[in-house]
Amino acid sequence: MRYSYTFRNTTADFLLFRLGNTYTNWTGAINVIWTGVFAVLLFTQWNKTNIIGKILLLIGFLLFLVIQPLVMAIVGHRQAKKIPVDTTVTFDEKGMQIEVEKHLQRIPWKEIYPMVKRRSMLIAAPDGIHAYLLTNRILGDEKEALYAFHEEMVQKYSKYKDVGKKAPAGEKQ
Repeated sequence: MRYSYTFRNTTADFLLFRLGNTYTNWTGAINVIWTGVFAVLLFTQWNKTNIIGKILLLIGFLLFLVIQPLVMAIVGHRQAKKIPVDTTVTFDEKGMQIEVEKHLQRIPWKEIYPMVKRRSMLIAAPDGIHAYLLTNRILGDEKEALYAFHEEMVQKYSKYKDVGKKAPAGEKQ
């Protein structure tokens, strides 16, 4: 099998990635709790506080609803602007190949980490440091097939096949 994609990530791709990172772990729960607490405070304390208190209540309420996503979008836009050319990522029986302009890098399956699957994208992190965001827009109908192929190759050949997997209850990792 061979899967090849030529793409350039957009601001929206980076925003989806960052929001996914935030809301798939404990920080997302804190964001939701914080927003809920400030919603209650906003509605119960609005008439009991002065203008500075009202401003602080509004900022606290809007922090994770508006301000944080806006900052993430700005950072994502800057990140997208730093990538002026297309990237080609290819997966085949030998491993993963990344091509940016004239730079070509081949990574064998034994060195590749498992792929992260999200509703909106697959995240390929071949070396555990760099990540390639393959969004549904890029993958089209091949998302499930690529994920299955990648997982099969990682399970067969990668020395990192157990990275991120949890040990059964009562066992140490």
